[in-house]
Amino acid sequence: MGIWIKAFLLLLLNIGIAGGTLYFLDYMRVISYNKIVTQITGRQITGPARVEDPLLLEQEELNKKWELLTIKELELSNENVTTIESNIALQTEKVQLQDEREAFLNEQALLALENKEKNTYDNKITEVATQIGGMPPQTAAELLNLQDDFQVVDIFKKMEELAAANGQASTVPFLLTLMEREKAARIQTLILAQV
Repeated sequence: MGIWIKAFLLLLLNIGIAGGTLYFLDYMRVISYNKIVTQITGRQITGPARVEDPLLLEQEELNKKWELLTIKELELSNENVTTIESNIALQTEKVQLQDEREAFLNEQALLALENKEKNTYDNKITEVATQIGGMPPQTAAELLNLQDDFQVVDIFKKMEELAAANGQASTVPFLLTLMEREKAARIQTLILAQV
């Protein structure tokens, strides 16, 4: 009787393995358990209906679209931040350029003012040099003794320029001899220092 028990146990084991294999293959949708039983027995077996989500594929596609939208949103957000940073940099550069332009315009205005003052001073020096050149030498020397040393140097330079332009000899050396000695020495020193 020990052999019959072993054979029965092996038979039960084989039936269990066959049933498990059928269930696994049915679960994996390799075969249909209902069709096999219907073909063998001729009867339809109704078991618990398998609940499947008919919208599962659409839901997966929708999830993928949401992921793509999230990625696009992050990219747009990063581009927006980059654009804002670029705008800030451009505004800063614009302010710097405006400051540089204002500084340049101010510098040009100062140069124009300095040129105007220089031209005015040159015109006045030319006028004084012409007047002194037309005076008697003794009177001119007395007037030059009363003026500032730097102005006298500028007047003498202008007198020499005018004399050279007119093709005449300069009267500056003669005027220096008529001036006070100390003043004449200072004037000559300044003239030599500027050469």
